[in-house]
Amino acid sequence: MSGALRYYTTLTPVRWEVLDPERWGTLRARTEPAGGRWFALLMKHEVPDAATHVPGPWTFLGESGSVTLWQLEPAIR
Repeated sequence: MSGALRYYTTLTPVRWEVLDPERWGTLRARTEPAGGRWFALLMKHEVPDAATHVPGPWTFLGESGSVTLWQLEPAIR
C-alpha cells in the first residue's frame, strides 16, 4: 500500500517494520508539533507486529477486506 500512497497522494509513507520504538518516538516527536498526524494502513495479520514497532494509542477506524485503517491519537502535551 505504501507504493500506491506514494504514487497517488502527497502523503509520505513510513514503513513500520523498519522502525523500533525509540526511532518511532523520535519521528513522532519531530512531526506532531508541526501538525503532522499519523495513520496506518495494515493488513489484519500485521496489526500485532506493528504494535510492537510503533506503539501508541491507535484507534481503529475501519476495514476493507483484509486491510485495516488506524489513527494515532495525539500525544498529550
